[in-house]
Amino acid sequence: MRKKHFLVACFIAVLAGFIAVNLLLSQSPYIEALSDDTIDVSDINISDYLFIFKGEQNTVFFRKNTIEKQVVYDNKPLTSIALSPSQMQVGFFYHPNDATTEEASLVIYNLYENTFQKIYHTTFASWDIRGALYWLDDAHVFFKRHCGTSCHGLTLLNIKSKSTTHAVLSFPPLPDMQEKTHFKDWFGNEYEMEGLVDDVRSVTENGLHYMVFMLKNYEGNSVGQKRFLFTGDALEDVSISP
Repeated sequence: MRKKHFLVACFIAVLAGFIAVNLLLSQSPYIEALSDDTIDVSDINISDYLFIFKGEQNTVFFRKNTIEKQVVYDNKPLTSIALSPSQMQVGFFYHPNDATTEEASLVIYNLYENTFQKIYHTTFASWDIRGALYWLDDAHVFFKRHCGTSCHGLTLLNIKSKSTTHAVLSFPPLPDMQEKTHFKDWFGNEYEMEGLVDDVRSVTENGLHYMVFMLKNYEGNSVGQKRFLFTGDALEDVSISP
């Protein structure tokens, strides 16, 4: 009888120990880290921003060595992200409302002060935000917006005043027309570019900030690019004519 009680006691002790170990492991930060497939934007070092890339369906990922995690803010996925020319600020879009993708916000994250500021918000994202975020200098960002038939819109946003200005790219709707793009910029100036705009981006070289239009023909072949120097209150055509 005593032997039977001893065996029962041993079994209970082993079972209790097994349960305790599993409870401890379930609460371990290391175990949670292995199962967590997201990383908050504030947890990424400045030197690691080159490991950020855009995934499918407007998603942002961080990939370094064998680690790959989706980048989030407030536990919500980012849809676009960009580091400022000075590398002191990060701008990103995300959807703050889980119930709809039509609501979107643009947040500026100050890397050195560790502060977040929402500077733009829309409840019609499918019209107002149609592309990635780009910096023109440390005070201005731009992004594509919907415009209508045969045109594209470009929104310039001053992150200090939170004011927006819109530019328009318009082009012929039919393939038998001339392959040209008309550009009315944010400052009331108008330009004509040879080719159709395939993409638009920004680049900083030697402390100067440029807006760059990648051009193509109707067949989709590249026909060069058009560059504009951004001075803060104007765009200057600096492209070299052929």
